[in-house]
Amino acid sequence: FFFSFALALLAVMSQAFDPAAVASVLYDQCGSEDGFDMEACLELLPKWLPATCEVGEVASADICSEEDLCEALWGLQPKIVQPVKVREEVRTFRVVLIGRSVCIMAAGADTVVDLQKKFCLETGMGMPSFAVDGGEPLPFDMLVRDIPSDELTCCPETLEVNDEVASVVQSIKEQPAAFRFLADRFRGHPTLAALAVQSHGDNLRWLPDDLRANPRFVSLAALRQPSALLHAAAGVRQDKRFMISLVERDHRVLRYLPAELLSDLEVAVAAAAKHGSTLEHLPRNLRDDPAVHRPALRTFPAALQFLSDARRDDPDLLRAAVQLDGTALRWASARLADDDEIAGLAVSQCPAALQYASERLMLAHLGRDGGLLQAAGLGGRPECVRAAVAGDPRALRFAQPAAAPAALVREAVLGDPGILPCLPLDVVQPVLGGDEEVVSALVPVNGMVLRWASPALQHDRDLVLRAVASNGMALQFVGPVLRDDAEVVALALRRVPRSHMEEVLAAASSRLQAGARQGAEAAGVRPWMAVQHLVGIVVWDPDEGWGEERLARFQAQLEWGTAKRPAAAPPKGRRARPRRR
Repeated sequence: FFFSFALALLAVMSQAFDPAAVASVLYDQCGSEDGFDMEACLELLPKWLPATCEVGEVASADICSEEDLCEALWGLQPKIVQPVKVREEVRTFRVVLIGRSVCIMAAGADTVVDLQKKFCLETGMGMPSFAVDGGEPLPFDMLVRDIPSDELTCCPETLEVNDEVASVVQSIKEQPAAFRFLADRFRGHPTLAALAVQSHGDNLRWLPDDLRANPRFVSLAALRQPSALLHAAAGVRQDKRFMISLVERDHRVLRYLPAELLSDLEVAVAAAAKHGSTLEHLPRNLRDDPAVHRPALRTFPAALQFLSDARRDDPDLLRAAVQLDGTALRWASARLADDDEIAGLAVSQCPAALQYASERLMLAHLGRDGGLLQAAGLGGRPECVRAAVAGDPRALRFAQPAAAPAALVREAVLGDPGILPCLPLDVVQPVLGGDEEVVSALVPVNGMVLRWASPALQHDRDLVLRAVASNGMALQFVGPVLRDDAEVVALALRRVPRSHMEEVLAAASSRLQAGARQGAEAAGVRPWMAVQHLVGIVVWDPDEGWGEERLARFQAQLEWGTAKRPAAAPPKGRRARPRRR
């Protein structure tokens, strides 16, 4: 009941009419075992029907069931007036072009201007004038529904579409330079001419005089290839308004303007506002004009190079330039390049600008931040490397080998041995030769420096023990005598992961390798485990061998190490899950 009631209510609210839903609600309220109460039904019925319905026909019906009531209500259905939705008219137009046609859809309420905009989006061409059957152009405010035909042409640039014209269009698209060899009737046609200059701007020189004097074709050619402006008619090139409009669209056109327009302040301002690099082509008297160079510096701060020395010595002008591009400090005067405020602004905007500051400021900034040595590309200058290392020894990693003398590297490494992993090999290697003090300082940090140590240092037992304690792989650079030392080999094995133990064992002497192999075979373990315990048991002697007593002690120690190993505990915060049966 409630569902039918909701449907009927929604039908009334939406000015619709559902006889089945209304009949279900009325029969539930007015029907009983004694029959159907028609008077109550007629009182309730107007509430469920739209205002346009009349209930008189229901009163004369014989209703014995809900189906009878529904049938009576259906009789009212044709008399209900419902609003009719008017579908907006949409027309499809076929615009005939050279060698092809374009179909455009537009609503009837649109105007010809809307149709032109859709044509531009579809073809990427300009906004043409449309005509019907080659007649007069259609008014811009004409409605689409009032256009007499669906066949439109672009006037006055329409040729008869035939195989010859289609082949000309295809030739221009494939080879724009072939336009110069066409017949006059093709080179003088506006559509083909526009296609030619859009494909290659230099084709402007092959157009007839009337088209080379047409601003439309000149702009198409100049925006495609700025040098094509040289082939425009003299009257067009002298048109100041037209030239300014071209410069505002493409600043590269400026260099091909006549000399009298280049000297015009209005043209210079328009060019400088478009891109600051145009200052290079302006006369010197206009470059220093604030109305010209201030907008130029906002778009291209490096345009500072085209100003006079007096302007490059202006603090306010330079301050505004380096805030946009720090590398503009390169064109500052010597006085301003030594200014703390301006140099600081330039370096904060672009760290690479430090290389253009004065030497005093350069060394001061490097002393405060050694990382600028790399950002500014100063790693090849010894005085800069020295200043950076004095403030931060880790800046030595940005130095080039030629700019890092051995004395400076030695001093930096001894001052902070932790910088060794950061330094490039070609910078550190020259100071690792026979300098025992440097090698002794570096060995605890990285034992692999034994590779470049002298033979005397490679046989120094204390130094070798510190080296293999730092990195067990350093055993391969130890002298032959110490490779036969069981304590050195065992310490090296304890300082490498299991995956590298056999590689370290291969660097040991043949005596220790043979002893480890025999002990491993007897104890049923890997060779490197036997070498690990040589120090704790006894040094193996090839003449005496392991012996039963020594082997028993070795096996007992292996069993003790296994028995004392604690069981792996479950991770904290997790309960051990009971095993499912």
